[in-house]
Amino acid sequence: MIRFLALFVGLLLPQALLAQYKSFEAGTYVLADNRQLLHSAKLKLRNENTLLVKDGKSEKQPLNPEDILWFQVGKHRFVPVGGFQVDDGFSGSDVQRGFAEFLDSGQVKLYEYRFFAANASPVLGSNKGFVGGGGASWKTVYLLQPAGQSDFTVVSANNWGGVSREFRETIAPLVTGRPDLQKLLADDTIFMENLVPFVRSLNRGLPTAAPAPLPTAGSN
Repeated sequence: MIRFLALFVGLLLPQALLAQYKSFEAGTYVLADNRQLLHSAKLKLRNENTLLVKDGKSEKQPLNPEDILWFQVGKHRFVPVGGFQVDDGFSGSDVQRGFAEFLDSGQVKLYEYRFFAANASPVLGSNKGFVGGGGASWKTVYLLQPAGQSDFTVVSANNWGGVSREFRETIAPLVTGRPDLQKLLADDTIFMENLVPFVRSLNRGLPTAAPAPLPTAGSN
């Protein structure tokens, strides 16, 4: 059964990671129906469901997740995923197929899925005015897939540094053989910002310490 950590509002996507959605970049891809042939072309993600391919002066060709085995731009490799639910700002949305960045593998495969969703509805503030909400933005969830399993565990968060019981209970089953990592969870030192290095520590059997957050756009 798919486990969905519903913390309602995903992380805003750093500007540096939006490049795939803004301009064509040199990349490679493999088609699902011809896995032996590696194609080189200019690639751009139109959205989480559509890859645009431009070969030379040819017209832009849209490809769907069903068409692609994987594609890569720079060091970023994307693969088709599906069969999970994300919060789209309303009642939740079932993702049948979409592109996610493949980040790591081992005991747990780790993916990052970005999608465009409505912001939460405005709420009445203490000054009797409405605050927050409205519009839409890019949001991010992480997908965790234990080795040998087909279902995804979806992890999202409602702020950068906060942790919750739901967050800990979602991650804990993945680290049952690592008491050191369990302690990091219990001590509330693992959150969305350092979940990626945390999973990499699990997959590589690295010694434990609270993993440092990944650098954000504009940091040195």
